[in-house]
Amino acid sequence: MNLETDWSTLPDLLWYAICRYLGKSSSSSLINLSKTCTKLYSLINHTCFWTYIIHTCYGKQLAQRYLFDIFQSTNNPKDLLENIITNEMWLKDSYVVRRYFVELLMFATLSPLDMKGYAAKERFFTYRADMSLHDKLQMSLTFDKLQKKYPLLSQELFDSIPLSKFIYFHLTQRKRILAVNMDSLEYCPVTERYRPPITKYDEDLNDHVALISERYIPALRHTFKSVLPGKYEILSRLKLIKISQEFDNFDFRCLKYNFAALPEYGKAIYITHDGWWYENNYLKNKNNWFTDMWGTTTVYELSDIYVAMEFQLGLELPQYNVLCEYIELKIVV
Repeated sequence: MNLETDWSTLPDLLWYAICRYLGKSSSSSLINLSKTCTKLYSLINHTCFWTYIIHTCYGKQLAQRYLFDIFQSTNNPKDLLENIITNEMWLKDSYVVRRYFVELLMFATLSPLDMKGYAAKERFFTYRADMSLHDKLQMSLTFDKLQKKYPLLSQELFDSIPLSKFIYFHLTQRKRILAVNMDSLEYCPVTERYRPPITKYDEDLNDHVALISERYIPALRHTFKSVLPGKYEILSRLKLIKISQEFDNFDFRCLKYNFAALPEYGKAIYITHDGWWYENNYLKNKNNWFTDMWGTTTVYELSDIYVAMEFQLGLELPQYNVLCEYIELKIVV
């Protein structure tokens, strides 16, 4: 038996079949394979190869969207509201005005010098008032905007990498933020305090997670940077811990769970639940982890997406602690 077979002499189609399985399991496996010899480097760093991998791993619809459609579609800047006027005085006032959770979320936790969140909020209310604007918008991306997603790459290096390779890594990269790495806002009617989330070691996960304590009303927020156009489910991984069994005369309306997702250019998600959300999920899952889907957002242009959750747990008669592992954007067709 010859143990010195030169595997690089295998036909390209056979290597394609092998790489199809590697592409589903780990992108790093494909990169490591390309480093083994000159032939495989040339094979793997070709547009046709990455186009094939995207088709086989993610299906025809996502391949069509990300390889062709978004680069052929354009949006009217007027419909995008790109030049929306920002108002610095309103931003300063929003530190005290607590009318809307979205306002608190996007502005009380943003730097006063960062007006992008404010502009996104203005678009959100404009789009909501005129839903026909969404009908005029399409998922659109230019090569210049794609390059902004990779600011550390030189122009020469960017031009040398196949477009389909960028798209494959966008599809495979997990868009997830651990709750312990999110921004935490502790607020009261007059002042706000910023600090990292309180953490708790969870034996089920063998790791630390964010603890939403009954002692204050917290909001957790994060900004997903430079998200490509597409449709995204927004998921959070949670666990409820009951700390009180006193149900008599308890008003579940004092328990709130609010969450929001606000793309710069896209459809916002803003949903609120009362105490029955806690009760139903606890009865269903007990002290086990469960995934809560916030909804699906459509992003039309390269955007930052502001996401946040707020828990009001009832200060006088707390019922639950909440553990949060992560928030994730999941690409869907």
